[in-house]
Amino acid sequence: MTGAIAKGPLFNGHPQTMRAFASNATLTRGDLVNITANQLEIAATGERIAGILKRNTTNAGVNDQVNMTPYLTFLMDNDNIGTTFIANHANSMFFDITGVTNAQVVDTSTLLASDLVASSGQLVCLAYNPGSAGTTIGLYIINPTERQF
Repeated sequence: MTGAIAKGPLFNGHPQTMRAFASNATLTRGDLVNITANQLEIAATGERIAGILKRNTTNAGVNDQVNMTPYLTFLMDNDNIGTTFIANHANSMFFDITGVTNAQVVDTSTLLASDLVASSGQLVCLAYNPGSAGTTIGLYIINPTERQF
């Protein structure tokens, strides 16, 4: 599994927020993206994240929906390089992402117990192997201090 699979707002009853943007690149559904000059681009390690792309985009300039819901929960795979993802990483452990479009995963070697390091901590891990999704899968939210908007 690569990219993010949106599950819904952390707080029940919170409406989801969708916004349309033009794309300056070919992107894949589930990519974590940011906005530069009012255009979507893939979010890179250490960059602020605007949200999760709702569908594939292959035409630069086409408006595509981004789920920008605050505290949106999503499933995401971990790379398990340098540090193996384990149950103790759930509940307030912070990670960065790594990878390009259609290949983004959580970089487990960026594990932090707090988000005090300015260049790290894009995501907060809420759960390990949620719903028996797999031992490399976690449930995450975008770190509120790393949201682009």
